Amino acid sequence: MHVSLPFPLFPLLCVSILLATILLAISAIVVAVSLALWIIPVAFIVTLALHAVFVFLSNTEKESTPSLRLFSAKIVFAYFCATTLWTATLAVLLLYTAKLSLGKLPSAPNGREWAMISASALSLLQTAALLTMAVHSYKIRQQLRYKAKWQWKPSVTSSQWSITPS
Repeated sequence: MHVSLPFPLFPLLCVSILLATILLAISAIVVAVSLALWIIPVAFIVTLALHAVFVFLSNTEKESTPSLRLFSAKIVFAYFCATTLWTATLAVLLLYTAKLSLGKLPSAPNGREWAMISASALSLLQTAALLTMAVHSYKIRQQLRYKAKWQWKPSVTSSQWSITPS
């Protein structure tokens, strides 16, 4: 049985994969502008791997509700790291878009401005989607930890005591 992900996570995951794929396609056009733009394929690979692990973990859960295994600290941290990576990608794209628009990259191929602007806008959306996923995952993790804190945990030794007639 698989865990149905809480509402905003699955649509955000699909949007994130779609945006990352479109950005990878655009990066084939803009990567000739500068070697620094190779950050886009790297960010795509990291994002795809993270989403694959998240979906795999959600499909291997035995319970029908989310667990701390699915929303572990490592997964939440990985989503924040992926958000940071896409923020860096956005910064690089904005920097090179500005340089290209101002004509400070004379060796860059002509006619790439539209692709750079599109990639910058999509990178902003990707960063927002991943940040939203990271924050929601963190909140779900906190709720699960709070719920687990107040659950009754029988002690190990309670079942060892018994009275035997002699």
